[in-house]
Amino acid sequence: MLGMIEETQTRLRSMLATGTEFDQTFARRMLQTLDAEIARLRFRMGPSLAAEFVRVMRAADVGVADEAARQIGQAVSGIGIDPVLMQFAAENSADLVQQVTQDMRGRIARAVNQGALGSSKPADVALEIGSVVREAGRPPGVFGKVADQIEKIHRTETSRLYEGAADATRQRLARTSTLEVTKTWVHVLRLRPMARPDHDQLHMVTIPQAEHFNVGAGIAWSRVSWEAASAQGGTLGFKARGPHDSVLPAGQVVNCGCTVAPGFDRSNER
Repeated sequence: MLGMIEETQTRLRSMLATGTEFDQTFARRMLQTLDAEIARLRFRMGPSLAAEFVRVMRAADVGVADEAARQIGQAVSGIGIDPVLMQFAAENSADLVQQVTQDMRGRIARAVNQGALGSSKPADVALEIGSVVREAGRPPGVFGKVADQIEKIHRTETSRLYEGAADATRQRLARTSTLEVTKTWVHVLRLRPMARPDHDQLHMVTIPQAEHFNVGAGIAWSRVSWEAASAQGGTLGFKARGPHDSVLPAGQVVNCGCTVAPGFDRSNER
């Protein structure tokens, strides 16, 4: 996706390079070109993002099946991807593209209009728009900020879809397995300075697949499921199926690198 953004940035800066003074006529032409480029970008990004989301969900589905085969010692077949998640991926990718490109269009249009009002030179506006790649000693321009935004959204949403697909696969597996399916929260980024304490407290906590993690409940009550804490009158945090659950607020999911490992409780064979 960043390659597509960079192509758009290059074409817009090429147009800016053709002008010598920024007046209303040049600004109008620039905005017309911007709208054409945004439409082109949306046309290309939507299918690309949707296809990537599907690949992520397939990887989650296969990953759970492979782990089940490794732990149980037999192949698990007929799992597949939840059709509801497939539909969500298509709709979500369209929404994300619309959100990012609208923000990009607004930022660039403001820079262009300010250039026209202030009689700035096109080269000055080109610097304001900036590059996709951050330049040393210079704050990111419009494209740099958009690239950062896309990277954050992409990382968060692909993680959400991966964990959602994996959870749906574990649920279907739980309905057919003779062993109780469990899930273990794995805090992948726990050694980083910005690691979330709430997630660190959940590291390696194992609960039944049917129950929920107790996110943000403190050290003691994060070690049991939300259902167990509720039954014992303990502290209740967010009731989540796992990392990136849609019930969690942005502060619990943005840039989160946590995942869930599936398991099987052999002491409770059904």
